[in-house]
Amino acid sequence: MKTLVKVLLLTLMVCGIASCATSGPKFTEMNVAKISQDPGQGRIFFYRPSAMGAAIRPDILLNNEKVGEAISWGFFYVDRPSGDYTVVTSTEVTRKCSFVLVLLR
Repeated sequence: MKTLVKVLLLTLMVCGIASCATSGPKFTEMNVAKISQDPGQGRIFFYRPSAMGAAIRPDILLNNEKVGEAISWGFFYVDRPSGDYTVVTSTEVTRKCSFVLVLLR
């Protein structure tokens, strides 16, 4: 009987956490093309397509500047001028991605 109670409590906790993580607009509901952007700026999107490790929300650094947090199924964007960029995020493992942002006219 105690095992059944533990399983039910665990299930309720998981459902509660999952419902909190799904609040807010979804990417498919946003029309980001209509959000204004400064001329001479490019848009860099950050998206975390997973619920694995949902309680962990590592900082996202863009050229050593914190621009946000990696939230499960969450996204955000920043506008930046063309140039070289490095994105770093860390949990138990540090992940790094470098790219060049080029604006086309």
